[in-house]
Amino acid sequence: MKKQLSITQKMLAFILVLFGAAACISETETPLAEQSQVESAELEEGGENLKKGGYIPYEESFVNQITPFNLGTAESPLIFLPGTGEGKGQGMGKVYSFINQVATSPTTSEGAPVTQFHEEALAAFGLTDIPDDVHSVTVSENGTAIFYSGETNIATFPDENGRVEFEAVVHIVGGTKKFKNAKGEGKLTGSYHAGTGQGTSKIEALIQLN
Repeated sequence: MKKQLSITQKMLAFILVLFGAAACISETETPLAEQSQVESAELEEGGENLKKGGYIPYEESFVNQITPFNLGTAESPLIFLPGTGEGKGQGMGKVYSFINQVATSPTTSEGAPVTQFHEEALAAFGLTDIPDDVHSVTVSENGTAIFYSGETNIATFPDENGRVEFEAVVHIVGGTKKFKNAKGEGKLTGSYHAGTGQGTSKIEALIQLN
C-alpha cells in the first residue's frame, strides 16, 4: 500500500508541473483588453478588414478544468492532460474551450488530438471530422469555432509560492463558419498555482480570415 501511494504521489507531482498547458484565465482576473468599435467590428461576419484578407489582432481567455489521465503504467506513465473551460473570445462573446496535451517531461508537454477525449462534447456543438493536428478548439454556443495546433508548451518549476509560469506558440488552422479557412499564429502565456491547479492564461494572436 505504501509503495502504491508513493507512486501515486510522484505521478500527481509530475502532473502538476505539466499542468500549465491548460490552466486558463478567470473572468474575474485581468479581462480582455477593451477593443475599439472598429476592432470589434473586424471580427464580425463580413467585416471590412476581413474582406481585405489582412491579419488582425485576436484575443481569448478562459477558466479551465484539467482531468489528467495516465494511459501508461505506474512505472512508465503516459499522462494526457485533457481539459474544458469557459471564457471570452474577441468578437465571439462567451466561448467554450476543449484541449488536449501529453506530458513529455516535468516541464514540457505537446499537443495531442483534441478528439481523443472530447469527440462527443464537440459533436454536440456540431463539430465533427476534426483533424488530429487540432489540439484545442474554441467554440461559441452557435457552433462558431477556431481550431488550434500547439507547439511545445514550456513551463517553469514552481517558485517558493507554488507559482508556475508557462508559454507556447499556437497556430490557427481553420475552424467553422467565419473561421472556416482562418489561419494565423499566436502566443499562449499564463501561470497557475502548483498546489491547486488554478491559474490564468491568455492567447494573443494575429488571425486572417479568407
